Amino acid sequence: MIDLLTLGGGAASGFLMKAWAQAQSYRHEQFKMMMQQHQAVEASKKAAADRVSIEAGKFARRLIVISILAGTVYVGFFSGWFNLPVIVETETSGFSIFWGLFEIPSRDKFIELAPGWPVFESVKSSLLAIVGFYFGQGAAK
Repeated sequence: MIDLLTLGGGAASGFLMKAWAQAQSYRHEQFKMMMQQHQAVEASKKAAADRVSIEAGKFARRLIVISILAGTVYVGFFSGWFNLPVIVETETSGFSIFWGLFEIPSRDKFIELAPGWPVFESVKSSLLAIVGFYFGQGAAK
């Protein structure tokens, strides 16, 4: 009986050791593949950085900032100064009567507002994001 227990215990421990060694081998192969993938990604990043100069990115960002500032501050100031009219397009909504039997279509309408320059919500949000970004950068320094 003790011989059977010894044989069973030896077989179980041999199985566990072999399974553990296989798992370690699998993890090692996985690690090597991850390292190769990481090296490929890093090489791709380096190649992309070498293709485009950093100055081109700086120029593009500065052009965007200047465009948004011009659209919100400078053009608004000068259009109000020279009394240029602001014309906004609106759409009058159509409607139907008798459950869609007769339908009046929607149409475009142009309205002249007071002199000045309208600042749209998307442009205002862009300006606020840029100002926040630059203040955040300054605070981090």
